[in-house]
Amino acid sequence: YEEGAAFLCTALTAWYGLVKLGGLAPKQTVLVHSAAGGVGLASLEIVAAHGATAIATIGSPAKAEMLQNRMGLPAERILVRPASGPEFAEQLQQSLNSMTPAAEGLDVVMDSIQGPYFQPAYDKLARGGRLVVFGAASMTPAGDRPNWFKLAWLWLRRPMVDPLEIIAANKAVLGFNLIWLWDKVDEIGDMLHSMMIKVPWKKPLIGKTYEMSQLPDGMRYLQSGQSVGKVVVTVRAD
Repeated sequence: YEEGAAFLCTALTAWYGLVKLGGLAPKQTVLVHSAAGGVGLASLEIVAAHGATAIATIGSPAKAEMLQNRMGLPAERILVRPASGPEFAEQLQQSLNSMTPAAEGLDVVMDSIQGPYFQPAYDKLARGGRLVVFGAASMTPAGDRPNWFKLAWLWLRRPMVDPLEIIAANKAVLGFNLIWLWDKVDEIGDMLHSMMIKVPWKKPLIGKTYEMSQLPDGMRYLQSGQSVGKVVVTVRAD
């Protein structure tokens, strides 16, 4: 049950963002944010199956070893996100320079965070690069009592993109929420068929399991930023 629950939605989200919208192709360079999470790990598997190169970001150094062991990523392509955008931009450039040959830039970005990391990733897009946004973790409040003033400030300072600049820079920003494809049964079926053939999927990583009565604890664990893989809530048959 847990593995089935952990696989389908995350894998479809990663496939839709990377392949359907991102146009992932061999030899491209892909930035995957929150790479130790469910969608992040699925994204890394899809990138590898397409013969592309991944740069992974994580929020805690403790998650790096898991990515190295599970996905075989070298240390220079695992970035522990710093607090500021300029620091992150420097990290990205160093990782791009470490490749042989050095990458022109990022071809695809899977962004579930935004905040100070959006603009550096956008700036590092290669010609024709695609930044795919499917979340805003930087604006997700931690704890049971949101700081509304902080959230308002983050909202006012949220990233902005000039449509005219996109044309001149030959870049694209795309966004999606998989839930709005709920009635696209044929399209989802085609994606599911394609991704099961293309990717030699690993067994889903279950970070923690909670019963429905423990749901608040599960949410707090997710908010802590310490989770890896997928957090699954189980429902008893009775």
